[in-house]
Amino acid sequence: MSKIIHRIKQAIDFKGIGVREFCNMIGVSHGFLTKEREIGNEKVSKIIDILPEIDPIWLLTGKGEMLATAQKKEGNTYATPSMKPKEGIPLLPIEALANMDSEDILILQYDCEYFVIPTFKGADFLIAVRGESMSPKYNNGDIVACQKLPLDSFFQWNHIYMLYTEQGPLIKRVKKSGKEGYISVVSDNLDYEPFELARNHIKLLAIVLGVIHLE
Repeated sequence: MSKIIHRIKQAIDFKGIGVREFCNMIGVSHGFLTKEREIGNEKVSKIIDILPEIDPIWLLTGKGEMLATAQKKEGNTYATPSMKPKEGIPLLPIEALANMDSEDILILQYDCEYFVIPTFKGADFLIAVRGESMSPKYNNGDIVACQKLPLDSFFQWNHIYMLYTEQGPLIKRVKKSGKEGYISVVSDNLDYEPFELARNHIKLLAIVLGVIHLE
């Protein structure tokens, strides 16, 4: 087996992606990772898009560490409760999201806890993960840091977003849909089926910058 194939298998194992699912994601046969082969630039580009946490230099050459710098920082993330009023990033209750709009975050009416988290300087708010649909990456009770985006923002495919809809918040991986005006909403936990979501049903959009895992 070629060394790059071995590193790809290490990376998808780290991400919790099965071989069959991975092959479907990059559009190759399910035996792709079982043979020694050259990997073309187009497939390499797809793999890097699917595995943003993985250092591309390590993936291609084996040099350095597997995790990209941003992901290594995420692993060492710590949160310190703010000692000053309204300093830091607010931890919002779910009901606060219903009172946000695309232009402003209305948090002053809520008695929020604030945390100082140096890794997530660009974050607008923190929210708790509910359920296991994004396991093993995010587990029930974990805290994710979110940066609010305009509703007409260009999606970075395969990245994780917080999508607020009429049915509440979704923390999901977003992929390209074959239907115009829709996105494909995907869980990392394969027990949960992906589904299509109309972009005009999104009331609030934020990209997830990282996570604070609870022990």
